[in-house]
Amino acid sequence: MLRIPVLALLSVVLTAFVFRNAGNVTENDKNRKEMADSLHFALKNKLQASPLTYGWYDLFREAVHLRQENKYETAWARFRDALKYTPEYPGFYEEALVTVNSYNKYDEFTRLTESLIKTPFYKNYALSLAEFKFGDPAKAESLAVEAVKIPSSETERIYSAINYAMILRAAGKYDEAVRILEKTEADFAGSYNYQLRYRARVLNATGSLYLLLGDYEKAGALYKAALEAAGKNSDKTEIAKASVNLGIISDEEGDLDGGYKLLKSAYNTAGMLDDDELRAIAASELGVHFTFKSDIVTARKFYSESYNLFVRVFNKGRLGILCSNIGRLYGETGNYGAALYYFEEGLRYKNYDLRGAFSNLTGLGDIYSNLGNYAEALKYYDEAEKLFRGLESSGADAEISLGRGALLYNLGRYKLAEETFAVGEKAAVKAGDDYLTADLKLKRAHAQVKLGDVKNVTENLNSAVTVFKLYNDRAKVYESYLLEAEMFFDAGDDAGLLRALAGIEAMEGYADGSHNHLQFLLLRSEYQLKNSMIKEARLNLKEAEKIALKTRNYVSLADIYMKMGEAEILTGAGSEVTLYFDKALESLEKLNNYLYSNSEIQIEYFSNYVNYYKRAAEYYFGKGDYTRAFLALDRSRSRNSLQNLFNIKLQSVMKDRYRLEEFYDNMWRLNHGLVPSSREDALRKKTEAVISEVLLRSPELREFITPGPASFTVLNRSILTDNEYFLSVSVIKGQPVFFVVNKGTVSAYKKDFNSDSLKAGLEKITPYFSAEIKNGEFNLNQDLFAFNTIEAYRFYKTFLSDVISSIPESAGIIVSQEPELTYIPLEFLVTDDPSSFGAYNYSRTKFMVSRNVISYAPSLLVYANLKSRESHPVNKILLMGDPRISASDEYYSSRRGALDQDELSLRSANLYPLMHSRDEVEKIDGILNAGETYLSENASETNFKKLASGAEIIHLSTHSFLFKDQPLIVFSNTNDTQNDGFLEVGETVKLNLKTELVTLSSCRSGLGRIDKAEGILGMQKAFFDAGARSTLVSLWDVSDKYTSVFMELFYKSLREGKNKSEALSIAKKEFIEKYSANPYYWSAFILAGNTSGLVITDSERSVLYTWITYGFLILITAVAIFMSYRLIRVPAKAK
Repeated sequence: MLRIPVLALLSVVLTAFVFRNAGNVTENDKNRKEMADSLHFALKNKLQASPLTYGWYDLFREAVHLRQENKYETAWARFRDALKYTPEYPGFYEEALVTVNSYNKYDEFTRLTESLIKTPFYKNYALSLAEFKFGDPAKAESLAVEAVKIPSSETERIYSAINYAMILRAAGKYDEAVRILEKTEADFAGSYNYQLRYRARVLNATGSLYLLLGDYEKAGALYKAALEAAGKNSDKTEIAKASVNLGIISDEEGDLDGGYKLLKSAYNTAGMLDDDELRAIAASELGVHFTFKSDIVTARKFYSESYNLFVRVFNKGRLGILCSNIGRLYGETGNYGAALYYFEEGLRYKNYDLRGAFSNLTGLGDIYSNLGNYAEALKYYDEAEKLFRGLESSGADAEISLGRGALLYNLGRYKLAEETFAVGEKAAVKAGDDYLTADLKLKRAHAQVKLGDVKNVTENLNSAVTVFKLYNDRAKVYESYLLEAEMFFDAGDDAGLLRALAGIEAMEGYADGSHNHLQFLLLRSEYQLKNSMIKEARLNLKEAEKIALKTRNYVSLADIYMKMGEAEILTGAGSEVTLYFDKALESLEKLNNYLYSNSEIQIEYFSNYVNYYKRAAEYYFGKGDYTRAFLALDRSRSRNSLQNLFNIKLQSVMKDRYRLEEFYDNMWRLNHGLVPSSREDALRKKTEAVISEVLLRSPELREFITPGPASFTVLNRSILTDNEYFLSVSVIKGQPVFFVVNKGTVSAYKKDFNSDSLKAGLEKITPYFSAEIKNGEFNLNQDLFAFNTIEAYRFYKTFLSDVISSIPESAGIIVSQEPELTYIPLEFLVTDDPSSFGAYNYSRTKFMVSRNVISYAPSLLVYANLKSRESHPVNKILLMGDPRISASDEYYSSRRGALDQDELSLRSANLYPLMHSRDEVEKIDGILNAGETYLSENASETNFKKLASGAEIIHLSTHSFLFKDQPLIVFSNTNDTQNDGFLEVGETVKLNLKTELVTLSSCRSGLGRIDKAEGILGMQKAFFDAGARSTLVSLWDVSDKYTSVFMELFYKSLREGKNKSEALSIAKKEFIEKYSANPYYWSAFILAGNTSGLVITDSERSVLYTWITYGFLILITAVAIFMSYRLIRVPAKAK
């Protein structure tokens, strides 16, 4: 729980003369300012003050009394009347601003100050206070600077310095604020007036800044000095503030009894003084204190009181951090709805306290991360990190590391998580925060358990537990013991595990329904299942289910339901296995939509749980339920691509990205029970109205809006024609399995080989599929490819012949493969035994391309989405090629080392000019009548980004390559001042495309990093995500010359009316017949996505050129006829 020291932001406490015998104030004081000071001191400390009839003094006295009685409206009326006297006393304006607790009063105060107050110092000073509380903090700082510059009295200089320092503190500029206050202390150290009236306040404020900077020792010394100075002058307000601050330090140092005495004393004093703001501060810190004692009920009571008091006085500077503390309290008790409410409420005041804003942002990140919405969590952590740069605090760095590390851990990136926690631990040590240091040690231990680093786990756990016990943090001790138990379980140490679990059960109130209790139940049930204790495991899982359902913890629910399914299998009955497995997958998918804003996180999330889908498929397959098995595997593939395609459709219906984000946010809150009951019905009706609107226009989106793992909708829709078959290549329990889908029926073929045999068979076909070459940094040519037809036939016969024989010849096959097999083109497999004419006699070989028309898709669900999306007639075609590259370009040079190659004819080689690229583009232009092409310097990245969204066909004839598994497409960079000439995946997905076909006529354009759930993360996926319906990409280095020929054949068939997959198949067969049968040349290019044909019309420019040509011919003909006429008739006339 974050502790923030007491500040004198707006409620002003002035020390004054030492009063004896109730300190009666009379009009015999030396001057008016001393009279005002004395009166102010008496009022704040509830001392008797004689009436002062001079000017504004009596109105001031009456206004403060009325406010102390909570009569804010009447009090403001008195202050407003007093303003007409233009008081020249800083304390008057601070007291007036405490009473100004609404924007209407703020407007009135500002207007009156600007019209009535003529003295420059007081005008700037008063308006600075007003802007800081209600308006623009930056403007407040500017006005405060002006006030400081104006020559003024000692009193005015001290007030303006304190005001300026507090504004800087709210902006996170702690060091600068300290310098101002320490200079004030030095400048007036010899002044009796300063020692008597202001020193305690300055010391308290300075100590608060040192506490924020993590220097507890210096802060404590300053608070003690402030307490001593205030005591000498009987300044009860500053005594209370110093007591609160010292109470904070006592709590932080583990002296909870001492801390309570100081905080309670300050709380009582504030109540006696009727000082709402001071009482709110003391109540807030008592809330933190009781949180340390794990007394949540009492903590909540004090927080509630503090919140109401701060709202009453409209103290934005304190409301932000208070909301953060309340939010964290609710978060720790699992009330995430209330936590979100307070964190979001706290962000309303982000301009008035950066530290509070930072804490609310990290709090939101923590809640979203706990609920599995990692994309949203990352957004808030990123925002907090940006804000952190403006904070002078090592503790802030540590908190960001804590949140980011937890997110990485939840995504299964344990090594990076451990490193992130380690960075945070160093920052926490530097900040002197032993509790935060302990928490980071605990989190490091979590990651180290996953990494098998037992030695460091034990060391970090022991260190952390010592601190948590000192702070009486039972929840963290519980978490530490659980982690120790998990370590024993992972190591197979049953005795150690049982000992650790027994230790937890011995803890008072361990079965508290918390997240720790949930994890305890899961760990114990896992041990019980491992040891066939089915009955006991079921009981624990049922209890765990109740907790997870209550907190809407869908990730844990998926784990629970998978274990329940396993328990059913162990009983031998298995009647409810399908129910539990379906519920597990459905729980995982509940979070899918809400991760849409960050593809990387969504991909990693599903990658962690792909084994759940495979386990379900394995069970269904074993029971002969091939349809369910296929659906489970298909749903596990390319979830992020599916989500992005769904979003494209949804956004086209909604016409507004803001509505899309709002829809997802509302759905997430409703599903997680995070909406206050007063708003739930209205929000649910609003969301249902949006769903009805969407489904009315796009009924096929139902399965995405309300997903279910066993949905058969996709099989029953008219996605595949009678002559189209979907072939899914999968691995179940280490063995290859092939599913064939057609018109709602699913057939399955399992091979009695392990998946390693399949990969070994591929490596025999061509050395390219060996890891050494495929992942190498060198180019492939036809000799190195060395395609072996005998091995290609053997592979086909072993793994695919019976599968393919079930599919009619000439039928279309859409192939979806295991992620690690997605770089294999099935059409180069050999269907007839070639052994009689040798392994390298390609001209006599019968390849699979001649049997079937083959294309590819990430999954059937993705294919269905691409197929059902509205198509567009091809009116605009974007052709680009023959790029000009400047080798001296700094960005290019930085990547040059990965590109230097020897094979200059290849399109990824050294980025030399492509000799045949211009010819390729011009020939395609002639076929398609594109009317406009971009070549050489015009083939720039900027031109591409500008024109891509309007094109139905995009063809890029250029270089491409992989840099650390990240694909890049190269454009001309010699005349492009806006872009660097390298199109990356992150840039591609931002394109808003309506493209029917994207052809990447370059090397390895279909490759990228392979994810075990998503498949290849490369340009193909990027263009799908951007809106393309189909892509034509290459799987290896391709020849410049023959690629140009191949593309000409493809577009010729496409123009003649063949669908995309047929056109590609025809091009491959023609190439084999006319040019070369070597698969190196023709099988690299594969079509993925929608296979439909295209309606290609001549471009507007082409049509214009045609009409101009016709017009010109007509004109020439007319002139010719006319001239002929004259040649015939003139002689006749002469006669």
